[in-house]
Amino acid sequence: MCFMKGLVILLTLFLIPIISYAQNDTLNKSWNVYITPTSILNPLYPALHFGVEKELGKWSAVMELGVLSPSSLYKNSTSALGLQDFAAKNKGFFIKIEGKRYLNKYLYTGLNIQLLRNDYERTDTFDETPELTAQANGFWFCTTCVEDTYRIKKTMIGTSLKIGVKVDLPKNLFLDGYFGLGLSYHMNTHSKNTELHKNPAIADGLIGYYDVHYPGDYVFHLPAPILGIRFGYRIP
Repeated sequence: MCFMKGLVILLTLFLIPIISYAQNDTLNKSWNVYITPTSILNPLYPALHFGVEKELGKWSAVMELGVLSPSSLYKNSTSALGLQDFAAKNKGFFIKIEGKRYLNKYLYTGLNIQLLRNDYERTDTFDETPELTAQANGFWFCTTCVEDTYRIKKTMIGTSLKIGVKVDLPKNLFLDGYFGLGLSYHMNTHSKNTELHKNPAIADGLIGYYDVHYPGDYVFHLPAPILGIRFGYRIP
């Protein structure tokens, strides 16, 4: 409960400057509602995603809610990028609050804060004797390989900076595309065998997919990319 109260306070403080700056602006001040269909393609956290935006002149405040899809589209698939390795049985949600600053009619920058909760299941292979693997000659991932199915309770707090383009369509509709990078802090509690799970028997590449599920509390070591397209409606 203390964590949630702290998060609410943080998000409130995040929005105050946006609203304050916007009070003296004389441009359009309208409400928008939208969905983000591309969020279902996220290999880590596929979601059914919707949001609302309050335009406050050149500034706007956005709140988004995503309900995680039970299964990734990449589950049991084959991918050159290894996206199927992210697949899990998900049960959770995320909340995101964002401040946007319109540079002109179309171009904007945005900064957001996100909270994600997920209780999900994975099956991975681990090295039960990492001390032997470290001594072995050759390219070994494990000397005693053990496959384990387990659950993870994940809380993730993230922030990202992005740039986007918003294009008006007929009948008060619009498209909003964006790209950005961010940081994320993971808090993962495994249901069992925590020490075993610290020794995955995999070859992490640039993406390092298992690191996202690693037990414990840590900042993820790579910038988290965000990419999406929103489809929305401006309420007259």
